This record gives sequence, C-alpha cells and structure tokens, in this order.
Amino acid sequence: MPCESSGPEIGFEDGGVEKRRAGGCSGIEAFHDQAALHGIYIVASFTYALGAAEFTDVVKGLGQSRALIIVTFGTAEDTARLMEESYDAGVGGGGYVWIGSEATVGYLLWENLSPQRSEAERNDILRGFLAVTPYVNQAAPEFRAFAERFRARPATIDESAEWCDPQEDGVGTPLWMRHDSDDNLTTYDTCVGLNHSRSDLPTGAVAIWYDAVYVVARALHNLLPRLDLGQSGSVVAGAQLLNEMLNQSFVGASGQIAFDSAGDRATGLTYEVVNHAGGTAFHGVGFWSPEISYQECVEGSSDCWLVLWSTGRVPCRTPAARLDAADETTISFHRNWSRARS
Repeated sequence: MPCESSGPEIGFEDGGVEKRRAGGCSGIEAFHDQAALHGIYIVASFTYALGAAEFTDVVKGLGQSRALIIVTFGTAEDTARLMEESYDAGVGGGGYVWIGSEATVGYLLWENLSPQRSEAERNDILRGFLAVTPYVNQAAPEFRAFAERFRARPATIDESAEWCDPQEDGVGTPLWMRHDSDDNLTTYDTCVGLNHSRSDLPTGAVAIWYDAVYVVARALHNLLPRLDLGQSGSVVAGAQLLNEMLNQSFVGASGQIAFDSAGDRATGLTYEVVNHAGGTAFHGVGFWSPEISYQECVEGSSDCWLVLWSTGRVPCRTPAARLDAADETTISFHRNWSRARS
C-alpha cells in the first residue's frame, strides 16, 4: 500500500514552497531502498492504525504471503497484540522470525500480551523476537565526561520524590511541574524533576538526545550571524538550517557526529541487536554500525549472547526457510502509519 494513502500528513517548506507527505513515508522508503540494495525481496506490505482494535486483515495477509520473516514498526502495545493475533492464526511460533524497532524493547511487549495466557504460551509467542536499539559506549571518555557534567547539575527533586524545586518565573509560575496526585493537601505534591546525582544516569539515549539538540544549536550559532534578521518578515529558512546541520562535525556525548549526503549520521552511531530472552528480559546478540556493518556476538562472551530463535536453533538455509532460487530472503513488512515522527 502506498504510504500516501493513509496516515497524517507532515507539512514543511522547501525554498518557500510548501510540501506535504504522509507520516512515516521516509522511514518506509528507506527500508524498501535498503532491501532492494541488499537483494532482499519484500513479499507483502501492510499498514494499520495506531491502537488498532484488531488486526484481522493484516494477519490474513501475513498468512497468505507465507513469509517467515516479519518486520514491524510500531508501538510495543500494538506489536504485542499483532503477534498474539498472528500466533492464534498460525502465523508465529516455531519457524518464524519477528523483527521490531526500538519502541518494542522492554517490559511493555510482554505486559501487553493477554494475562489470561500462561507464561509458557506468552514466551512461545515472543521466542526468537529480535529488535534494534541505539547503543552508546558508556565507557568511552566522551560519554564519561558528559556524565560527569550531567551529574554535577543541581537536583530538582530529592531521592524520595517528596520535595519539589521551589523556583518560579517572573510571574510566580513554578519552573518545575507539580500536582496534587492524591487530593490530600497534607501530603507532598508529585513532582516532575530529576536527581542528577544518581549513578544510573544519564543513559545512552540521553546522550543521543543531547547531541541532537547540540547539532541544532551549533548550526544556529553558525547561521544567525550570516542572516539579516533585522528586516521585517525575515526568517530562518528550513533548508538553510538543514544544510548547516548536515555540515556539523564534532565529538559529542555519544561519539563522533557527522552526516552523509542523505542526512544520516555517518559515524559514531551504533545499534545493538537484542533478542527476547524470556519474560520481560532482552539479551544483546550483536551490534551494527556504518563502519563495521553487523558484528555478531562471540560464544562465551560475558555481556553478549547467541540468538535464541523461535525453533531454539539457527535455521538451516533450505527451501523450507523460504529462500528462492536467487537466494533472496522473503520479508513481510508492515508499519504503523499513524505514528508520525518529526
């Protein structure tokens, strides 16, 4: 199904001309482009709405495609229900490989399976599930320096979450959101804040977000002096800002920052490939980056595991694994179009 046929539209300007595209198109186009580049044949592609009540049509299409490798982009909640319905229809379990995005990594995938099912059955639904998630080497000197700066910031909440930072702006509005969560004036308000001294902070994801904001800040710092913003109606054109962002190159909290001609991060970016390990647990099984491509784990490594497939073993490369004469892997791909990303 063409991506323009469903989903919300994202508006943007390029050279003063407004363009619109359906949410999620760029991600799907990139997936199809990379599949074609590597000789991967996509058997079928399906879409569904965010929070769909049921997946009857998608499940039917998956079954008819006879694909054994299924790639899904969606929330953990939707992915869990899709896998559950597919499993009940005979599309899942032993012999199938499900691959999800970073949104599916964590306890929510497990918790959104029906609690009426036994633990063994829920594990059977998820066995062999693979996903990718951004990885940052927290032992690297650039991350350690960032973490030191991060933890030196003053706390906006205490360890017990019973104290809110009292700072207010010029008109008396608290800088840190708080609310009375139990309708009891004698208890403390619930606070939104952070105790930066915690040893488990910051995470790798925080470093990536920090670097993303820093790319924009550095681009604006370089761009603004070259613009005459004193004239009436003057603006910072999106195309100008984007070009300046793509020219940025520096060592950030997550590693080396640089971009290729397509706007993708060309260096310093690593994804960890993780595998469902029972219940809410995931194990790392390999890494991918533009520099090294894919590097699987070595058996016996203390922090990296071999893949547990749905069959419990590495599948043989035979016709039963749905490989055609050209040795192209068949993939059924579906995407939640209603989750637009900026």
